[in-house]
Amino acid sequence: MESGSSTPMNATSPTGPAVLSAPTSPGSPVSPGLVQRSFSEQFLTCSICLEHYREPRQLECLHSFCTPCLELIFEKHRAKRKFPCPMCLRTYNFPEGGARGLRLDFRYIFMYVHVREQNVGKSV
Repeated sequence: MESGSSTPMNATSPTGPAVLSAPTSPGSPVSPGLVQRSFSEQFLTCSICLEHYREPRQLECLHSFCTPCLELIFEKHRAKRKFPCPMCLRTYNFPEGGARGLRLDFRYIFMYVHVREQNVGKSV
């Protein structure tokens, strides 16, 4: 825990990453469903549309966004033929093929599939 803080920090233990912290009182158990929802919201959500990624595409800066969200950004910056990353503002030239010309970000696709498989038969 951080000094003076009542919520646990995310940390790494010798056996791997610690469970994502959730707003709980000290000593109370964290339900697996809450952790999965928190993980899904924190790591599988596009920072533009705030929905689960739809065909996530990765920029060279390693930030990822939905293909439809990137298409909207491209449309807005079409005249300049360059566009900024919405997170770090690094500027890129338009890729051939628009957003679909960018690399699919399989990390998010695999994480989403894993979370879905964990939720089969559970109401989360």
